[in-house]
Amino acid sequence: MRRAALPCALGAVLAAALGYSRGAYASGVSNPFISDAHGQPELANPYAVYYNPAALGGITGTQVVVDGTFTLGYTRFDRTLPLSPSATNTPGGANYPLYVATNSGTNTSVGAGGIPFLGAATDFGSRAFFGGLGIYAPFGGGIQWNQASRWAGNTGVPGAVDGPQRWQSVAVVDSTLAVTAALGAKLEKQRLSFGVGFTVYSNDVSLVKAFDSDGSDDVVAPNGVLKEGRVYLNTTGVDFGASAGVHWTPDAEGRIRIGASYTSQPGFGTMRLKGTLQQRLGITPPGTTDVDFLQAYPDNIRLGAAYRVTDDVDLRLHGEYTRWSVFQNACVVHPGDACSVGPDGSAAAGQTAIISNVHAAFHDAYAIHGGFGYWPASRVEIFVDLGVDSSAVPAQSLGVSLFDSFKIIGGVGMRYRVSDHLFLAGSYTEFFYMPVTVTGQVEAPPPSDVPVANGSYASHVMFANANATLAF
Repeated sequence: MRRAALPCALGAVLAAALGYSRGAYASGVSNPFISDAHGQPELANPYAVYYNPAALGGITGTQVVVDGTFTLGYTRFDRTLPLSPSATNTPGGANYPLYVATNSGTNTSVGAGGIPFLGAATDFGSRAFFGGLGIYAPFGGGIQWNQASRWAGNTGVPGAVDGPQRWQSVAVVDSTLAVTAALGAKLEKQRLSFGVGFTVYSNDVSLVKAFDSDGSDDVVAPNGVLKEGRVYLNTTGVDFGASAGVHWTPDAEGRIRIGASYTSQPGFGTMRLKGTLQQRLGITPPGTTDVDFLQAYPDNIRLGAAYRVTDDVDLRLHGEYTRWSVFQNACVVHPGDACSVGPDGSAAAGQTAIISNVHAAFHDAYAIHGGFGYWPASRVEIFVDLGVDSSAVPAQSLGVSLFDSFKIIGGVGMRYRVSDHLFLAGSYTEFFYMPVTVTGQVEAPPPSDVPVANGSYASHVMFANANATLAF
């Protein structure tokens, strides 16, 4: 019966994935919320396909989880001086007051979206082997900025309606859908499991932003001619990755559970997405160019432990270290070209093929979570998760499309056992981003000539999760 259930379960997962729609998630590059608080490297459930494939060894029979998270995020940016004018647009010039008025001030974004997780895991009716399959969105961010109503309908500076942050983004979506197949083996006497996962990533990056041909954020030239244009980038790509983990239950009663895992970079390094770049400047007819978009996502290490103090209380602690320092540049080049830039984002000697570059210069980040599960009744679990998550983005790189800060995390939920075969859960979690004020940004040298984004940033994101687990 167990073996027959797995193909049906995996079929349901794949069918549900066909309905997945990319949308606006939390701001930033990573999805900070993949599952409810049961997604940890030491806990045995289908979420382990992502968090630690070895933890699947703790599952008896077959389990299928259908999980969905509704997100609601708010971001505010107040852009302040100094800005990035061209050499001909300086204080005291005739156009300078208009330049400051259209490029500084506050704008906000409020966006809703969804994050899916669909997974299945089984022991194949065996005491020695196990496997699983999951479909989820490990990376993703989307933001659509509000329009500045005071500039609506102004034909003299039509681009200003998109807000002062428009030089970095008007709208951006950076999303990844992953499919992971996991396999593993367990040593029953040693209560030790080993697992590996193989992942296919489908990546999608699209961006709309303002641009000026000289790299500045000038709205008009000294002669009053409009300089501001728009860039439209649309790229997609497919990459592969792998993961491995270990899961150990030191005591025969299973009160202590320890898990550790490693997940590789998607593409095992720099990813190359393919698509088009369209530039529109003034009344010049738009031109569309085939391009490659190069960027690197991180690998990470996860470690977790849980201790069942009593039959009613389970204490949990887990953390992860994410090697975001591999993400130094987000580079647009002609098809097949390399992105050879120096540590400061400047082009290497003789390198002239780079179309555009964002010198991200991310650094490594970490997250630590502590929480517990409490059973006030045999069918009901109340679970709590509290944590902190560091920022991967340095102040020099901070911007409205690459925003991050130190985060405080809090969540609470309930899981109810309807029967031996059905569990339902719901939870609410909030990520509060510590406010950040940036005053010292300077432009990186070409081709990394993105206008600076000095100013104040604030954001928080709310997550409402619901899931169902079927056990056979």
